[in-house]
Amino acid sequence: MRIRKQVYELTPEDLDTYPAWQFALDEEGAPDQDEATVRPMDVPVDPDQGMCVAKAEFTLNDGTVLSGFFSPTIPDMPKLFEYEGDDGSSDMQPSIVTQDGHVAFWYGMLKPTPEVIAESYRILGRKSPEQVFPIKYQSVVEITTGDVTGELQGFMYLVNEKRGLFRRKRVVRFVVE
Repeated sequence: MRIRKQVYELTPEDLDTYPAWQFALDEEGAPDQDEATVRPMDVPVDPDQGMCVAKAEFTLNDGTVLSGFFSPTIPDMPKLFEYEGDDGSSDMQPSIVTQDGHVAFWYGMLKPTPEVIAESYRILGRKSPEQVFPIKYQSVVEITTGDVTGELQGFMYLVNEKRGLFRRKRVVRFVVE
């Protein structure tokens, strides 16, 4: 059976049925497919086999447990970019998936707007920042490089911070409200 979806359209049921999804980059250009198209993949997940997302369990600060995914990385692989203050989210890009939508925590160079933050809290059950953060997450599928755990302190984005005359440092900033 041929199953293809956009990663941002995955549902909790999709993650229950297929806990790992590989980006179908080799099929890019086919009708209705692009760089966000994913297909189910076998477990255990091997990050050496290409970009993918794996199911994770997220525990909010108030104890609520939700499902979602993250992108497993290859340990000790040199990074193209190092960001001061990064908790690993720039690489793993964890997201919670609910019936009401996805909540992303990594925004790259774009600071999330107050409307985006408010919508994220709505999707999480209209919880307050104190009920949500910090969020602990862990992989729930076998990954060949080992279990993955992490902790999210807020919604993250990058800023360039000037230090010295000509030097700029990319720094991760957190937004919670």
